[in-house]
Amino acid sequence: MAANDIAVSCHAPYYINLCNPDDAEVVKSFGYIKKSVRAINLMGGKRVVFHTGYFGKLGTDDAVKLAAERLRVLIAHLDETGAGDFILCPEAMGKPSQLGTYRQVIELCKIDERLIPAYDFGHINSLTGGGLRGYGDYKEIFDYTIGHLGRGKTEKLHIHFSKIQYGAKGEIRHLDFTDEKYGPDFEPLMQVLSDYRLLPRVICESSENMAEDALQMKRYYDKISNTERR
Repeated sequence: MAANDIAVSCHAPYYINLCNPDDAEVVKSFGYIKKSVRAINLMGGKRVVFHTGYFGKLGTDDAVKLAAERLRVLIAHLDETGAGDFILCPEAMGKPSQLGTYRQVIELCKIDERLIPAYDFGHINSLTGGGLRGYGDYKEIFDYTIGHLGRGKTEKLHIHFSKIQYGAKGEIRHLDFTDEKYGPDFEPLMQVLSDYRLLPRVICESSENMAEDALQMKRYYDKISNTERR
């Protein structure tokens, strides 16, 4: 993969929950992330994306505080065991029962330089009931990120993109770019990335036509970037 200039990342198991009040269960979640770090190191990568967890009976502030404490412990364990280079990417989520608005993700990423946000814009759009309607909505997210984490981390963002069907309880299922109902649209996102001169890692998560949709995003970005920089 390195020979072909292909960057790799991995997604830790979906059942991780750093907000679980049961310390024994959290140790299991630590184990899943540690195994993911070892696996991606073997593949020549560094990034592990993970879901932080569910609120359960905790309030929002208490859940963020607890998850932050657990992340500090996890990173200390990884350092003590010689895990090597790693980047952990807590993901923005698509259901109100999950910890993971983009602002909550930013708070978690203030803990350590090796914590980089993973923005799933389909999740963000689902959680906000279709809130990503255009350029200004994406711009607000990037401006907030730069303001709270700095440009350095913003340039390293991990991004997932697909259109996603949503309902009253948030995310339902991933779609592809042929969908005309749910969104979000990728063109405004590519425009913001071009205007801000950002080159984050963008991964297409369309349910069908994944490679074709990814190529569509790349071609659009290349087109607007080349046009604007002549």
